[in-house]
Amino acid sequence: MVAAYGRLADHGHNGGTEFIREFGATSLPAFESYVERMARTGDIGQWMRALLPAYRTRVSGRDVLFMHAGLPETYRDQDVLEGHLRWIDEHMKASTLALGGSRAKWADLRLAQIFWGRTFGELASASPGRLSALCGEVGVDFIVTGHTVHDSIKVYGKRIFDIDVGMTPAYGENMPQALVFSRDGIVGFGADGSERRFVPFESADSRRGGQST
Repeated sequence: MVAAYGRLADHGHNGGTEFIREFGATSLPAFESYVERMARTGDIGQWMRALLPAYRTRVSGRDVLFMHAGLPETYRDQDVLEGHLRWIDEHMKASTLALGGSRAKWADLRLAQIFWGRTFGELASASPGRLSALCGEVGVDFIVTGHTVHDSIKVYGKRIFDIDVGMTPAYGENMPQALVFSRDGIVGFGADGSERRFVPFESADSRRGGQST
C-alpha cells in the first residue's frame, strides 16, 4: 500500500512514503496510523493546521520573514502581503463543506501562489540592490524560504535564503543543514560540522565608531 502511494501520489514521490513508514512497522498499520494522526482531529494534523503560511519576527535585531515557498510579485508589498495572509488564515479555518468540498477549498489559486510558488529562482541574476529593495517592499531585512530544492543553502544577494537542501531519497538524501541567526550574523551549519558564514552583523559599538557607553 505504501509503495503504491509512492508511485501514485505527489506526496509519496516526494518523500511521503518514508514519512508514512515512521508511523508503523508494516504497511497497513503505518498507513492507518498516518491517516488518523494527520486528520483534522489528530495530534499532528491539529499542529500542522495551526502553522502559519508565513511568519514575520525579529531575530538578532533584524526583521525576518519566514515562509514556505516563493513570494509572487503580486504580493511584494507589505500591506498587500499582510492582507493576503489574513485571507489565507480565514480561508483555512473555514468549513470545508461550506466552501464546496476539499477540492474547492484547497485548489484556490490564492493558496497555491503562496504554498507552491518558486518565484525566488527568477531572482538568481538580480542585483544585490534589487534584492535588498524587494525585502524592503515587504518591510523586512531578510527572507527565509524553502520548497525549491538545492544541494546546499541557496543565497540570493545575502538577503534571501532557501533552506530546502533535499534530504529525502527523491532528491538525493543531501546532508542536513541549518541556518542560524546570531548577534554576530547569519551562518549555515552542516551535519558534518561544516560552517558557512553568509552575513556578518555589525555590533552596536561598531556602528557608533567603536565607542562604548
